[in-house]
Formats: sequence, structure tokens, C-alpha cells
Amino acid sequence: MTSDIFDLATEVAEAARDRASALRFVVRFAECWLGEPLDVTSGALGGQMDAREADLGVRLPPAVREFHGLVGRRHDLFSNQDVLLSIVQRQVYIDEGALIVRHENQGSCRWGILLGDLEEDDPPVVVLADLADKAHERWEPWTGTFSAAASQWLVYESCMRPGLGDLATEFERPEDLAELTARGRPLSISPFPTGHLSVRTEARWLQIDDVIVLADETTILISARTQEAADMFRRRYPADWLDE
Repeated sequence: MTSDIFDLATEVAEAARDRASALRFVVRFAECWLGEPLDVTSGALGGQMDAREADLGVRLPPAVREFHGLVGRRHDLFSNQDVLLSIVQRQVYIDEGALIVRHENQGSCRWGILLGDLEEDDPPVVVLADLADKAHERWEPWTGTFSAAASQWLVYESCMRPGLGDLATEFERPEDLAELTARGRPLSISPFPTGHLSVRTEARWLQIDDVIVLADETTILISARTQEAADMFRRRYPADWLDE
């Protein structure tokens, strides 16, 4: 079971309170769930963020600066599947009336902050789907704050770690999907569309023992705290697992 010093459901709920709590969750999740603690080399430097502001001609909101100052170099935590654009490498850019901060790995969508919201300390994040009919593309709400998006992206990207993260489809026992979603402890992360499942599919976050489950109607992603937990979960729920 999850260590007493890190109650995932409690800490996820606390992360939603404000940006300081969200950043604390990032630190705690990296250390206690992923076993990859942050250190002084993990973040972007203030001068690097100042330089990108000058390049773009905009002010980076305090929540964005704090986040990148904490983990801006940790691509292993935030870019296993989709890509968190780097301030250090000058990847963050402006397009379609927004500061673009993240790309889905196959280009199906982009996440950003509307330019009109950049004056907020912790602005909302929006998402733009790449549609065949460009006339129907529009920015849609994603999370109410950037810090909420950052903590959510960290949990999602943990589902993409080799061995400890995995994707399951076509369960050998169809009832398994219903059983595990009924058994799971809900995590208070807002349902959201994921690039890996479908830009338009809302998925629910659950916890089963030492495994995080992101489930839609037919598919799940998992993030296990240990290899033992991942292996046990896959044995319990036989399916077309991506990594097997």
C-alpha cells in the first residue's frame, strides 16, 4: 500500500487549493511516487526566464515562472508522452492569440494561456484541438489555473514511464474494466480529455492500492509506484497491455 508519509488522494486534493499547494504536490509526487526527487539543477534560472520574456515581449505569469524555476529542466517528468515546452531552450512561443506551453506528441492539440490572461498570477489554461476543418478550431477551457494544469500533467506523464506506466485496451474479461473503475478510489483531479486517449474523451482518475488509473469507457492508463505494483495489477486485469 501507499506509504503513510504520502497519502496520494489527500495530497491530490490539497494540490487544488492554490498554486503553492500545487507546487508542493509536484515536489512530493516526484519524490514519493516517482522516486525522482527534485534538486537545485531541476529548474530554469531567473535570467533564462527573463530572456524569454524579452524575446516574446510578454510577461510570464508568476505561476509559470515558479513552476519552470522548480522543474523547468526535468523533461523526464513532464515530457514522456506529450511535450512541455522549455523556457530554457526557448521553445515556449506565441500563436493563435495564446502563449503556447505544451504540445500533444502527435500534434493533435496544443495547450496555452490566452494573451489576455497573462496578467493574472495563475491564469487558466486552454487547449486547441488540431481539426481537419480549421474553421471549427477554437480555444477551449482546460483547467482554471496553470498550477492545476501542471500538477495534472505530472500525474498524466507518470503513466508513460516504461514498466511502471502502461496502456490497456481490449480486456480479456470485459467485466474487469467495470470492476476496477468501481473498486478505485476517486482522485479529485478534474475529468479531462487526454491526447493519448482522445482529445474529446473525458477520463476519470482513480487509485487502486499503489496504482493510479486513468480510465475512460474502453481504455485505461496506469501509473504504478513500484514495479511490483505494476506487475501485480497487470496480472489481475489481463488485457492488451501496450508494454507486454
